[in-house]
Amino acid sequence: MERALIALTFIGFGIALLACGDGPTCTFMPRPPLGVTLNDARTGANVCSATVTARDGAYFEVLTLSPPADDAGLTTTCSYASHVVRPANYAIDIVARGYVPKTTTSIKVVTTCGDEQQPVTVAIDPI
Repeated sequence: MERALIALTFIGFGIALLACGDGPTCTFMPRPPLGVTLNDARTGANVCSATVTARDGAYFEVLTLSPPADDAGLTTTCSYASHVVRPANYAIDIVARGYVPKTTTSIKVVTTCGDEQQPVTVAIDPI
């Protein structure tokens, strides 16, 4: 009985590895599938005070501000991350105080293993 359980465990793990297909190697480290970085169109400075929404038809999600850290633990550039796990073509709505509202369209998100991220950088114009 114990050997059968061990065998089933290895079989299940093998199936999980094959589920990712012939594409990129799965790392089993889930990442948000969409990451949006905003920059000031005039200065190039990172903008960390916006509301960023991903839309696909009736579905929408407000992205979460996630300041990354470098190796020393210091914040480098903030970005907005989704928790969207479904593949789709999204429109990204951006609203930030002091900036002209902007919509970026046709942002394609493809998830295979859950460890790939579609990075998007958008320049927004100050008012």
